[in-house]
Amino acid sequence: CYTEKTFKVIIDDNPSITIQQAQLDCFSDAPSMVVTSPVDKTGFEFKLEVKDGAPGIFTSYPDGGYTNLLPSTTYVLTVKNSSTECLSSEEFTTGRIFDTPINPELEAVPPGCDTFQGTIRVKNHKQGQTYWVKLVSDTGDPNYVDYPANGFENLDPGDYVVIARSADLCSSGGSEISLLEPECNHLFPTQTECSDYLYCNTDNFVQDYMCVTIKKIQGVNTVTNVIPGALFYYADFEVTNPQLGIQMTLKVEQTPAPGFNPFDYVNNSNVRIYVNGCDVASIDSVASEEGTGENSGKHYVVIKYTPLIAGTTVISVKWDPKTANGSIPVALDNSDPYFNFYKFGLIRNDATEPGTFGILGMNTAKRCQDPVIFDRSECNFPSKSTTSTLTSETLKSSSSTETSGFSVAPVPFTDQLMVRYEFEYTSDVKIQFFDLNGSLLRTYADKQVTNGDETQINIDFALRSNLVYIMRIETDRDSFSKNVMSGN
Repeated sequence: CYTEKTFKVIIDDNPSITIQQAQLDCFSDAPSMVVTSPVDKTGFEFKLEVKDGAPGIFTSYPDGGYTNLLPSTTYVLTVKNSSTECLSSEEFTTGRIFDTPINPELEAVPPGCDTFQGTIRVKNHKQGQTYWVKLVSDTGDPNYVDYPANGFENLDPGDYVVIARSADLCSSGGSEISLLEPECNHLFPTQTECSDYLYCNTDNFVQDYMCVTIKKIQGVNTVTNVIPGALFYYADFEVTNPQLGIQMTLKVEQTPAPGFNPFDYVNNSNVRIYVNGCDVASIDSVASEEGTGENSGKHYVVIKYTPLIAGTTVISVKWDPKTANGSIPVALDNSDPYFNFYKFGLIRNDATEPGTFGILGMNTAKRCQDPVIFDRSECNFPSKSTTSTLTSETLKSSSSTETSGFSVAPVPFTDQLMVRYEFEYTSDVKIQFFDLNGSLLRTYADKQVTNGDETQINIDFALRSNLVYIMRIETDRDSFSKNVMSGN
């Protein structure tokens, strides 16, 4: 005999599994992967392990999938149905982190004396590359832009880094380049004359910076003194024949250092225009003007001038730096003489005159010394000779000051000369003797003298008899000159 029984055997399906890896680029920190099937992860457990590596354990599916995977590594993902214990596995290999090297080759167009701004160009730029141009010290967020047709313009002096990024969003790293401050010689000590500016190497006597005394007044850093006490701005421009007889507007622009008061030119006689070498030209009018709008904070000497002679035209303004006293600087760095600086330049008929802008540092170091040693050794005066050029201008200066500033006795003099000071303030002075060729023969000094003080000078240079010498006295505000005759 026998018995039959029927029964059904059910074999559960293994879980179906599909995965997807995130697209990698050079800004990806690490590979990642998500499970796209099963869509509903309820009732399933997952185990991810490196192939042939340490065994893993089953866990629930992590939020956001599997991140921070190793690049270029083969993994095995196993999915288990918690109810049936059925398993499925999927093997996959992660991608590599991309890095497309681009080394930007840079060139600089240095800042000029007109705009005081420069340009950085990328010599090996390729279509599609974008750039982040920043100061080395900048820690802000990246800002990549397309490459401009003329390079990156209007950049202030400083140390820059240019970071390139390729079209596939891969960064190159960066290259560094510096835009140096231009050396613009337009501010000069008070003894500078038109002929010095036109015909001499002005590097020999440019006023790079002023010495500024800072004191605490009611707990606030305040400017209490600026030396030297006077200086000149000089610039030149060309007048063409078609411009003759047509009035032009000249503006000498002054931008003080942050928190500093502007320098004052005191009176209209301190503004001059020279033509035909150093002949004084007539000026229609002089006025002061405050900048507004985008020019707020700037100050102008506005000169109306109708040219009658073509050629090189020189403009000069004598400034009184003492008007900066009482300034409250926004910030100070006593180790850098140019941390605070004034900027001067010339605007003609509302257009910036190229090559006329320069800066003047405000040196706040306690042991600051006037950097200028006036030197006329490198001059190339016109063919009418050094003697006539320098002497004529010096004599014009002398004629206006022979009755003020100082007097001397005896005249003629021999080995000694008594100087009596006749200015109404107290100042250190520099006493210089020149021959009629403009050569400096000797310099003497006196400290803290005022009206009525006298000093005796013992002449210790090779004095020739019966000759005219030019004697110049410089204070921290003015300069005075006169001709003195030597005796037998």
